[in-house]
Amino acid sequence: MSPEPMVERLAPRISVSLNNLTIVGTWCYRVYDWQRIGALIHRGVSPVERIVTAQIAMDATVPEGFDVLIDPDGSAIKILVGVS
Repeated sequence: MSPEPMVERLAPRISVSLNNLTIVGTWCYRVYDWQRIGALIHRGVSPVERIVTAQIAMDATVPEGFDVLIDPDGSAIKILVGVS
């Protein structure tokens, strides 16, 4: 691999380090939930097409994601955010 692709891959990590940034995430599910959830989807018990109510771009996360999900009169269940 030439150095250029490696530098491009490392650039975000270097930026975080050089700017002394902290990235914090959340884990909303227990590790053992995934196998059970996958089985429910596989058996058709959990209709994914009804649960995922929207797919949005990263730059729309607040207005089309969080704002929609916290609306007490809304019907959104799961909104997928694209990262590419």
